Amino acid sequence: MRDHRKRVRASGRDPRVVAGEAAEEVVREVIAEEVRPAIRDVLTEDVLEGIAGIVAALPLAIATAIVNLESDDEQIRQRAAELIMRYSAGNKNIVPDVNAGKTGDLNVHFDLPRPMSREELGQGPDEGEVVEEKVCDSCSTAKPLAEFVGTSDRCFECFERMKNSVVGLAEKSDPPA
Repeated sequence: MRDHRKRVRASGRDPRVVAGEAAEEVVREVIAEEVRPAIRDVLTEDVLEGIAGIVAALPLAIATAIVNLESDDEQIRQRAAELIMRYSAGNKNIVPDVNAGKTGDLNVHFDLPRPMSREELGQGPDEGEVVEEKVCDSCSTAKPLAEFVGTSDRCFECFERMKNSVVGLAEKSDPPA
Protein backbone atom coordinates (compact mmCIF):
# COMPACT_ATOMS: atom_id res chain seq x y z
CA MET A 1 0.00 0.00 0.00
CA ARG A 2 2.90 2.34 0.67
CA ASP A 3 4.17 2.02 -2.93
CA HIS A 4 0.84 3.23 -4.27
CA ARG A 5 0.79 6.26 -1.96
CA LYS A 6 4.27 7.22 -3.13
CA ARG A 7 3.16 7.01 -6.77
CA VAL A 8 0.05 9.13 -6.10
CA ARG A 9 2.08 11.75 -4.24
CA ALA A 10 4.65 11.82 -7.02
CA SER A 11 1.90 12.46 -9.58
CA GLY A 12 0.81 15.56 -7.65
CA ARG A 13 -2.71 14.29 -6.81
CA ASP A 14 -4.27 14.22 -3.40
CA PRO A 15 -3.52 10.73 -1.98
CA ARG A 16 -6.87 10.65 -0.16
CA VAL A 17 -8.90 11.01 -3.37
CA VAL A 18 -8.91 8.26 -5.99
CA ALA A 19 -11.88 7.97 -8.35
CA GLY A 20 -13.15 6.04 -11.38
CA GLU A 21 -11.03 3.41 -13.10
CA ALA A 22 -8.01 4.49 -11.09
CA ALA A 23 -9.85 3.46 -7.90
CA GLU A 24 -10.46 -0.05 -9.24
CA GLU A 25 -6.83 -0.36 -10.26
CA VAL A 26 -5.65 0.87 -6.86
CA VAL A 27 -7.93 -1.57 -5.04
CA ARG A 28 -6.74 -4.46 -7.23
CA GLU A 29 -3.08 -3.61 -6.61
CA VAL A 30 -3.54 -3.16 -2.87
CA ILE A 31 -5.43 -6.43 -2.46
CA ALA A 32 -2.86 -8.30 -4.57
CA GLU A 33 0.02 -6.91 -2.53
CA GLU A 34 -1.64 -7.64 0.81
CA VAL A 35 -2.90 -11.14 -0.05
CA ARG A 36 0.21 -12.39 -1.92
CA PRO A 37 2.23 -13.39 1.23
CA ALA A 38 -0.73 -15.26 2.72
CA ILE A 39 -1.34 -17.19 -0.48
CA ARG A 40 2.37 -17.97 -0.79
CA ASP A 41 2.43 -19.36 2.77
CA VAL A 42 -0.63 -21.54 2.20
CA LEU A 43 0.63 -22.84 -1.15
CA THR A 44 4.07 -23.51 0.29
CA GLU A 45 2.59 -25.54 3.13
CA ASP A 46 0.32 -27.52 0.76
CA VAL A 47 3.16 -28.23 -1.62
CA LEU A 48 5.51 -29.32 1.15
CA GLU A 49 2.82 -31.62 2.61
CA GLY A 50 2.26 -33.12 -0.85
CA ILE A 51 5.97 -33.70 -1.38
CA ALA A 52 6.26 -35.29 2.07
CA GLY A 53 3.36 -37.64 1.18
CA ILE A 54 5.03 -38.66 -2.06
CA VAL A 55 8.37 -39.28 -0.35
CA ALA A 56 6.63 -41.39 2.32
CA ALA A 57 4.97 -43.53 -0.39
CA LEU A 58 8.22 -44.21 -2.31
CA PRO A 59 9.38 -47.29 -0.34
CA LEU A 60 6.01 -48.99 -0.85
CA ALA A 61 5.94 -48.06 -4.54
CA ILE A 62 9.47 -49.41 -5.09
CA ALA A 63 8.68 -52.63 -3.21
CA THR A 64 5.55 -53.09 -5.32
CA ALA A 65 7.51 -52.56 -8.55
CA ILE A 66 10.10 -55.12 -7.44
CA VAL A 67 7.37 -57.65 -6.64
CA ASN A 68 5.80 -56.95 -10.05
CA LEU A 69 9.10 -57.87 -11.73
CA GLU A 70 8.43 -61.46 -10.68
CA SER A 71 4.78 -61.49 -11.82
CA ASP A 72 3.41 -64.26 -14.04
CA ASP A 73 1.87 -61.65 -16.35
CA GLU A 74 4.41 -60.51 -18.95
CA GLN A 75 2.78 -57.11 -19.37
CA ILE A 76 3.03 -56.37 -15.63
CA ARG A 77 6.69 -57.46 -15.63
CA GLN A 78 7.45 -55.21 -18.60
CA ARG A 79 5.76 -52.18 -17.05
CA ALA A 80 7.54 -52.69 -13.74
CA ALA A 81 10.91 -52.95 -15.48
CA GLU A 82 10.11 -49.90 -17.60
CA LEU A 83 9.18 -47.84 -14.54
CA ILE A 84 12.30 -48.83 -12.64
CA MET A 85 14.55 -48.08 -15.60
CA ARG A 86 12.82 -44.77 -16.42
CA TYR A 87 13.12 -43.41 -12.93
CA SER A 88 16.56 -44.80 -12.15
CA ALA A 89 18.98 -45.47 -15.01
CA GLY A 90 16.85 -43.56 -17.52
CA ASN A 91 16.60 -40.46 -15.34
CA LYS A 92 18.81 -37.69 -16.76
CA ASN A 93 19.28 -36.23 -13.27
CA ILE A 94 20.72 -39.50 -11.96
CA VAL A 95 22.59 -40.76 -15.03
CA PRO A 96 23.56 -37.81 -17.23
CA ASP A 97 23.59 -38.22 -20.99
CA VAL A 98 27.20 -38.59 -22.10
CA ASN A 99 26.33 -37.22 -25.54
CA ALA A 100 24.61 -34.12 -24.19
CA GLY A 101 26.25 -31.03 -25.54
CA LYS A 102 27.98 -32.91 -28.32
CA THR A 103 26.73 -31.79 -31.66
CA GLY A 104 28.02 -33.58 -34.66
CA ASP A 105 27.14 -33.31 -38.27
CA LEU A 106 26.46 -36.40 -40.29
CA ASN A 107 28.22 -36.27 -43.64
CA VAL A 108 27.14 -38.71 -46.33
CA HIS A 109 29.28 -39.19 -49.42
CA PHE A 110 27.93 -40.98 -52.48
CA ASP A 111 29.77 -42.57 -55.40
CA LEU A 112 33.00 -43.19 -53.52
CA PRO A 113 35.26 -45.83 -55.04
CA ARG A 114 35.26 -49.15 -53.25
CA PRO A 115 38.44 -49.91 -51.34
CA MET A 116 40.65 -52.40 -53.09
CA SER A 117 41.08 -55.76 -51.45
CA ARG A 118 44.52 -57.12 -50.58
CA GLU A 119 44.22 -59.57 -53.49
CA GLU A 120 43.57 -56.71 -55.95
CA LEU A 121 46.65 -54.91 -54.65
CA GLY A 122 48.68 -58.04 -55.36
CA GLN A 123 49.10 -58.91 -51.72
CA GLY A 124 47.91 -62.05 -50.10
CA PRO A 125 46.39 -62.18 -46.67
CA ASP A 126 48.75 -61.49 -43.78
CA GLU A 127 50.11 -64.50 -42.03
CA GLY A 128 47.74 -65.50 -39.28
CA GLU A 129 44.98 -63.27 -40.72
CA VAL A 130 41.61 -64.96 -40.78
CA VAL A 131 39.81 -64.65 -44.11
CA GLU A 132 36.06 -64.95 -43.71
CA GLU A 133 34.35 -66.82 -46.49
CA LYS A 134 30.81 -67.03 -47.69
CA VAL A 135 29.07 -69.48 -50.02
CA CYS A 136 27.59 -67.91 -53.17
CA ASP A 137 23.89 -68.68 -53.53
CA SER A 138 24.24 -69.00 -57.30
CA CYS A 139 27.42 -71.02 -57.94
CA SER A 140 27.65 -72.61 -54.43
CA THR A 141 31.36 -71.78 -54.21
CA ALA A 142 32.97 -70.57 -50.98
CA LYS A 143 34.72 -67.26 -51.60
CA PRO A 144 36.19 -64.45 -49.42
CA LEU A 145 33.69 -61.78 -48.33
CA ALA A 146 35.47 -59.20 -50.50
CA GLU A 147 34.26 -61.06 -53.59
CA PHE A 148 30.58 -60.53 -52.81
CA VAL A 149 28.31 -57.70 -53.90
CA GLY A 150 27.71 -55.62 -50.75
CA THR A 151 26.00 -57.76 -48.14
CA SER A 152 24.28 -60.02 -50.67
CA ASP A 153 24.83 -63.75 -50.98
CA ARG A 154 25.91 -63.47 -54.63
CA CYS A 155 29.55 -63.17 -55.73
CA PHE A 156 30.69 -60.54 -58.27
CA GLU A 157 31.24 -63.17 -60.97
CA CYS A 158 27.69 -64.55 -60.74
CA PHE A 159 26.28 -61.04 -60.40
CA GLU A 160 28.01 -59.91 -63.62
CA ARG A 161 26.90 -63.07 -65.45
CA MET A 162 23.28 -62.51 -64.35
CA LYS A 163 23.43 -58.81 -65.21
CA ASN A 164 24.78 -59.55 -68.71
CA SER A 165 22.06 -62.13 -69.36
CA VAL A 166 19.35 -59.67 -68.31
CA VAL A 167 20.86 -56.94 -70.50
CA GLY A 168 21.04 -59.44 -73.40
CA LEU A 169 17.35 -60.35 -72.95
CA ALA A 170 16.41 -56.67 -72.82
CA GLU A 171 18.31 -55.97 -76.04
CA LYS A 172 16.62 -58.89 -77.83
CA SER A 173 13.15 -57.73 -76.77
CA ASP A 174 13.69 -54.07 -77.83
CA PRO A 175 12.18 -53.43 -81.25
CA PRO A 176 14.66 -52.02 -83.78
CA ALA A 177 14.40 -48.28 -84.28
